Amino acid sequence: MDPAIKPVADRDWNVCGPAVTVKLEAVDHLMCIAALGVAQPGDVIVVAANGVTHTSVWGGGLTLSAKNLGAAGVVVDGAVLDSPMILERALAVLEECEAKSKILLATRQRMNGSKETFFSLRGGRSMVEKAGVEWVE
Repeated sequence: MDPAIKPVADRDWNVCGPAVTVKLEAVDHLMCIAALGVAQPGDVIVVAANGVTHTSVWGGGLTLSAKNLGAAGVVVDGAVLDSPMILERALAVLEECEAKSKILLATRQRMNGSKETFFSLRGGRSMVEKAGVEWVE
């Protein structure tokens, strides 16, 4: 494991259990949601986010869902958001760093082969442009 990955807020957390792995190809947390659909009690959700730290792929809401499912913990190779909410959930979450803003990106394949991209964001225009995405009003 990358030594940069540490427990949220430097808690003394360790995780152990079978892994449910998620490989993100884009800045998108939809596959994290899908992982919650297959995780079993005692599983550790491992998110390979390619070290993305300019936006988050995991947060307090996903942590609550994982805890309610009985997950043993979460490991994210990237940024998470909502550390105070994660700490309230008392589920071990290990992260590369805390995200300052969040961009949720979803891409849908259309019938004709083209793609549509939708954004729901916190952070505004400057955050979108830092991520290398054209701002469209």
